[in-house]
Amino acid sequence: MRPKRYPYQGKKASTTEIVKAWKKDCLEILQKQITSIEEKLALLYNE
Repeated sequence: MRPKRYPYQGKKASTTEIVKAWKKDCLEILQKQITSIEEKLALLYNE
């Protein structure tokens, strides 16, 4: 699962750039999931 990210047109992203982009995307997904879980827990305990 490699992101198709190109720093500028005509040249493919280096492995380092791909890894950085992958880490960033994973962190964003995890943060969204954690936020939604925290919101659900807050709703459960506030009721």
